[in-house]
Amino acid sequence: AAELTREGYGQFMELLQPESIIPRLPLTTMDFGSNASIKIPGRAATPAMAGAFVGEGDPIPVKRAAVMSQTLTPKKLGVIGTFTQELFERSTPNIMEAIRRWMLEDTAIALDTAFLSDFGGSAIQPAGMESLAGTPIDGTDMLSDQSSAIAALKAAIVSMTNNNMGRRPVWVMHPSVAFSLTMMHNAVGAPAFPEMG
Repeated sequence: AAELTREGYGQFMELLQPESIIPRLPLTTMDFGSNASIKIPGRAATPAMAGAFVGEGDPIPVKRAAVMSQTLTPKKLGVIGTFTQELFERSTPNIMEAIRRWMLEDTAIALDTAFLSDFGGSAIQPAGMESLAGTPIDGTDMLSDQSSAIAALKAAIVSMTNNNMGRRPVWVMHPSVAFSLTMMHNAVGAPAFPEMG
């Protein structure tokens, strides 16, 4: 059954690729297999293990680290679609393919909405990224002008840095915000954010 679960998960995320942003993010995936939960070990934020400058012959400081773990439990996202035998026999295009496509489109929206939300998590739904990422950027702050966009981006970087939010940060933004950034120009008329192209 573990092999089937892995295959089903991979296929589900692959099918959502054209619709959802989640399969495109550089996320670490975990396989639960037959386990009811997975403990992910990690280092606690304190105490620090930073080295210190010492003089010739002076003792080198001895420090300790603290470890912690985060428990992950599997969550399930599901839907069942229905249609009649008569509709299946007479529909053009095939109703089964249409319902499958609609399920993927709507599930992608539901999954992205949950993933990007500020929901703190529950026994059946995982926590959203905004509940973990410190202070989110309000996209409308970025749309007025270049200086507002730069201020909002700086605030996000400071929030990520202050919260030690990972080594490979990824910007996830609404398409209207991304498009607005591509349209902004600096004082000499050059694109203000050429990397957004």
